[in-house]
Amino acid sequence: MSIFGGKWQEVPPAFMHSQFLNAGNEKEAALDYLENEGILDRAKAESLTGDMNFDDVAKNYLRLHALVSIRARVIGEIPPDTRWNKVQLLVDSDLAKVNVIASEDRVKKAGPTNELLDYAARVPQIKLETDPENWAMPILWGHSQNGPFSIIEGNNRLVAYAQSGRKGLSIPVCIGISSNLCLWHRPDRPNIPQVKLPGGSFPLCLMNHMWR
Repeated sequence: MSIFGGKWQEVPPAFMHSQFLNAGNEKEAALDYLENEGILDRAKAESLTGDMNFDDVAKNYLRLHALVSIRARVIGEIPPDTRWNKVQLLVDSDLAKVNVIASEDRVKKAGPTNELLDYAARVPQIKLETDPENWAMPILWGHSQNGPFSIIEGNNRLVAYAQSGRKGLSIPVCIGISSNLCLWHRPDRPNIPQVKLPGGSFPLCLMNHMWR
């Protein structure tokens, strides 16, 4: 069943944080951070990222702290009123309404809308390292259940899948919904004010510009 008309189950933000931290390189970066900063030893850090009990406020705080420490730029641009959902299921036909994240590097390579399938045809081949059924949930974001959705986490995986020519995608995803503008959502870009910086004009972000 498609995400359009499929089962939407609202989940706490901590669920999204957990999925983000369990995605490939993100997990290793988070584990290294927690261990190197003396916050948790490796075994406890591993346990934290795998723990799906979201009623423990202390663990939720640690997960968010680790995520912000490694991915502050991405997390900081997501509207704080976003409501998160576990959605069944993302299938091949849904990909036409999925866009890659509107980061500056991807906007330069993409067409006018950042559509995933178009983007995948424009950029060099990415190897599909892991079968989709073994992925942590990709994280998408949009304004309504009707889409379009932008990929917050899982861009390389979904681009690699689109380039592979494989069929039969059928995986759960985590989708955030908000009526507010988001820097990472290409359809929102025309409505986001521009700011002039030495390197040119850029969309005004919610966070400061130190990361540019």
